[in-house]
Amino acid sequence: MLERQHEQVAGIQSFISSLKYAYMCHFYANPLSILCSPSKQDMKPPLQQEHLEAVRNLSSFRHVVERQVENCTKSSLQHAKSMIEDDDYLRALVSNGHSHRHAWEDQFLRSLLISHAAGVQQGPFSRAYVDGMVRGPQLSVSSESADGAGLAHVVRRMDPDALCTLVRRVIDIYQKGDSLLNLGAATGERDAQLVMSLQSILEELEKLKAAADMAGMTLRSKYSGHGKVMRTTVIAQKVQLRQDSAALRDEDRKLTDMIDQLTRLLSTHYDAFDTEPDMVLFSECWLYSSKSPAREVFVPRPRIAFERSLGRPHDYLNCACCKPDSDGVQATLPATAILYQLYLETGNLINVADLWSAFHALISQEENDERKALVMFYRGLSELRALGFVKNSKKKVDHIAKVKWL
Repeated sequence: MLERQHEQVAGIQSFISSLKYAYMCHFYANPLSILCSPSKQDMKPPLQQEHLEAVRNLSSFRHVVERQVENCTKSSLQHAKSMIEDDDYLRALVSNGHSHRHAWEDQFLRSLLISHAAGVQQGPFSRAYVDGMVRGPQLSVSSESADGAGLAHVVRRMDPDALCTLVRRVIDIYQKGDSLLNLGAATGERDAQLVMSLQSILEELEKLKAAADMAGMTLRSKYSGHGKVMRTTVIAQKVQLRQDSAALRDEDRKLTDMIDQLTRLLSTHYDAFDTEPDMVLFSECWLYSSKSPAREVFVPRPRIAFERSLGRPHDYLNCACCKPDSDGVQATLPATAILYQLYLETGNLINVADLWSAFHALISQEENDERKALVMFYRGLSELRALGFVKNSKKKVDHIAKVKWL
């Protein structure tokens, strides 16, 4: 929606209508959206057994269970077993799902702000948000952005001034949040420990920077470009070039240690949240993907619906006469459904006389009046033609041809 708003310069009302459509598709087409309620009292009606069965079939549920089994500890195995077998345990997890979702969203937004402050994410924040909802938070040491520069790579290339600015910004992100994103101060215990560690790093970094300025030195780490030197060696009239690390002073080693400590702090803090959004437990209840509803609305597939309704009419009519039977085609099925079953057994050209003979032989068990059976035959054949399954053949007058369409 943001891309369409930017490229097509759609009006505000058009954007609001698109947003309403997204909400409608999610809450009306997703029966599990009831789990978005903040508390059990807000769930009207309460969770039923069918909801629990649906929850256990979610891909995020299976992912969490598999991850707990892979941990292979006594507590994780018991947790996975209770999720599968204990309904009350699962209801408690569902009730806590709202707070778990908010915790994940909180960490996700702060990770985007940190990436944006470090310069890892290029372009507007909205683009970074959309990319993050696809790939998840990217603050681990091994994670890289779209242009190949990860957080650790960017931080290691910073000079002391830029490093101080980044640490101050990260501290503000946790202590003050962001008013534009409606993000308040972090209240978690791990967040408080991270802020204390960052403040300690900032204090040491400022002291080191002030001492270097007093001595007239330029601080550099082993990751900076000045920390590499080219050495030339001549062996057997062949020149060999190799890149070695330049000798570092004690102040440079301290700066390198601070950079390593900073990257390690940020990456380990987000290890628990470095996962794709659709792998978060019960994410199907609140995560909206615009592709599936839009595809169903703007790219309809009527043939699949027609084939199922003709092949399994009991799913739609729910009557005893159409109930599936192992004896093959039933004479009690609607005439169009019977002709469709015979249609599947023929080639590209269908002899109408042979089709009538097979149809009459089948329904003669229930309908003895040949004239009435003929009316049913022509009605069913006309409906197949109207649905686009058959057409008149130009090669043979007494034949009809199958139609292939998407």
